[in-house]
Amino acid sequence: MMYFVMTCDIVHSKEVTNRLEVQEELKTVIKQINIDYSKKIMSPFIIVWGDSFQGVLKELTDFYSIFERLEEDLSFKFRCGLGIGTISTKFSRKSLEMDGLAFHRSRAALKIASDNRRTAWIQSENDSFDQLTNSLLTLLTTLKLQWTNRQKEVIHLRKQGLTYEKIGKKIITEKEENITKQAVSNILKSAHWEEISLAIETLNKLSYPKC
Repeated sequence: MMYFVMTCDIVHSKEVTNRLEVQEELKTVIKQINIDYSKKIMSPFIIVWGDSFQGVLKELTDFYSIFERLEEDLSFKFRCGLGIGTISTKFSRKSLEMDGLAFHRSRAALKIASDNRRTAWIQSENDSFDQLTNSLLTLLTTLKLQWTNRQKEVIHLRKQGLTYEKIGKKIITEKEENITKQAVSNILKSAHWEEISLAIETLNKLSYPKC
């Protein structure tokens, strides 16, 4: 059986001055993640090494949606490594009580993400699969880093299922005016939202190839 271990850490954690506030925020966010994704998580997310947190997923298809949720809910930057593999210990609801290839690869993926300034990285025993998924992750990260605050605002509303018209009515410009449907369309187009949403859809449908 393959396990999907997600290990994340806070970027530049040693430079964080409000460490207590950050840790409390992290606790609150992962607690809610564990509730909202309870049917998709094998071992709940917990804080493991002070500035790191870890959980075990049931399926690969849930990885990017949880990663995006963390991106939206956490006010600080983090990176993530996903390890795919077996475990060498008895399964436990507490990830710290387990070990094996899935955990080793998760930590290795996190180190690669850290060394190469990536936000997410995947490592498994299948090099071709890793190359494909990591190329897609890198492309998504590169495009999303170029988003303006206005683009982020519009995309957030679009992901909630709002129409262009309703998005326009919710957004107020500096002149305290709503924006038009055409303006919403232009904002999404300039953010490459159609292409990005297709890439995200692909990631959310990925299944790990059986040997």
